[in-house]
Amino acid sequence: MEFLLRLKSWQLFLLVIIPCVSPDDTLVGRGINAVGFVVYIGWIYTIGCTMNLLVPPNVRPNLFYFKLSCLFIFAAYVAMFFIGGFTIDAGNVHDYGYWIWLLIPLTFYMLWSMLYIFAFAARMLESVIQGNAVGVSGSLKAFFCFWFFPIGLWYIQPAVQRIIDDKSLGTDN
Repeated sequence: MEFLLRLKSWQLFLLVIIPCVSPDDTLVGRGINAVGFVVYIGWIYTIGCTMNLLVPPNVRPNLFYFKLSCLFIFAAYVAMFFIGGFTIDAGNVHDYGYWIWLLIPLTFYMLWSMLYIFAFAARMLESVIQGNAVGVSGSLKAFFCFWFFPIGLWYIQPAVQRIIDDKSLGTDN
């Protein structure tokens, strides 16, 4: 999915935002909406993996948990796609029965996974930009840019493209 890193900022913005504004009350609408989410998670995944390859091997973190978190988010989103999403409130809590006790921790774990992939990709990006391994505090700007996608995209995508141009990465990764 390295092609996502080569897109201009406005192209990536449109690729993610346009599907998100489609109505999601039909199966086709939810499918179009899912495309935007998959592109967004795929973009973060590609940044995390590509930048991890550019970090010096002696300080390079393992990708296993990052990949597992991305897979969990994708699987949870696919499950919600087929279920039709879930909204839990006082009016429908009885509809879920005992499943509610599984949905609540899974929802919190999905939130944790999203924050983790933001933090990992931000740390890898800032480590490559600064030339040495950075901690959480050194990557807060990029973390919030991933979190607030439409705004942060205009910082992250040009930085990624500068890195790719500087390192002259090939397209076969």
